[in-house]
Amino acid sequence: MHFETNACNFNELPCARFTPLRRAAGALTGTQRSLGYFPDTRPGEERQQAVDPPGRQGIVMRASRSARAPELVLAAVMAVGLALAPLFTGDAAANVDVAKAALPDEIGQEIMGSIRLPAVNADELRPSQPSGPTAATPEGPLWIKWRALAADLARDTAVLAHCREDVTTCPAEALRLIATIDAARAKSGRAQIGEVNRAVNLAIRPVTDLAQHGVADRWTAPLATFASGRGDCEDYAIAKYVALQEAGVAENDLRLLIVRDQRAGDHAVLAVRQGTRWLVLDNRHLNLVDAADVPNFVPLYALGADGVQTFAMAQLRRTAQVAAQ
Repeated sequence: MHFETNACNFNELPCARFTPLRRAAGALTGTQRSLGYFPDTRPGEERQQAVDPPGRQGIVMRASRSARAPELVLAAVMAVGLALAPLFTGDAAANVDVAKAALPDEIGQEIMGSIRLPAVNADELRPSQPSGPTAATPEGPLWIKWRALAADLARDTAVLAHCREDVTTCPAEALRLIATIDAARAKSGRAQIGEVNRAVNLAIRPVTDLAQHGVADRWTAPLATFASGRGDCEDYAIAKYVALQEAGVAENDLRLLIVRDQRAGDHAVLAVRQGTRWLVLDNRHLNLVDAADVPNFVPLYALGADGVQTFAMAQLRRTAQVAAQ
């Protein structure tokens, strides 16, 4: 095998930024020479050394046909990959020493010592949506429902604020919701999320919109839901949305999800971002489940601080269905 790179002048930009690679390659070549990794390739052919042509600073490497040389090159590539891959997980620096250990001392110190790992912003690692990329949903019925719900939520929030000032005139349903909010405020992290999920699930009895309101689908604000003590799946999710926001969770970390449950049809849940994970709060159980661990859910829409968003996979399915007609 023969690898040759000699088109760049490494003393001039933009080639200067490749200096670590030049040093690494030089270290590899030097070690191969010292270990005798440049035998004659054919009988009678002189041993070839790496030489910089006059007036040009390049890299010329001739790898050995022996069994050890390819293994050494592979070890170097794997070690560099081990150090760089964790850039996508935010823990790259912790793996540099591991990568060094995978190489012979002469090469490990040169290659790994030349790597400068960029700082990783933790916020950049936080997934913006629970189940992949989304795009803004065009104006339509879902936007109308979301805006109407937003107006109802603003009224509920005003009632809760009044209750904080004067509990004597506070309606019973608001007092029950405030009790849930206060219990959640006393906790943090996953415990806080679990408190709201449990309290709301136990406070509401599941019933369809058709049975309760005489219509196929109706979204109800939390105080009306707590007053009746009954609600459909989206009513649970909306109540949890408000309770967690009042308990201190940022609105940008909350999403109302409309999904297609491949076992039970269309369904609504709340997703809450905790660190780099999204947890799903379902009215059908008390467990907090990672969004990545619900394979029977096909995400359709996400509603929250960014308005109504359509999941990319759902849009692709609809496009394919239209094209097939």
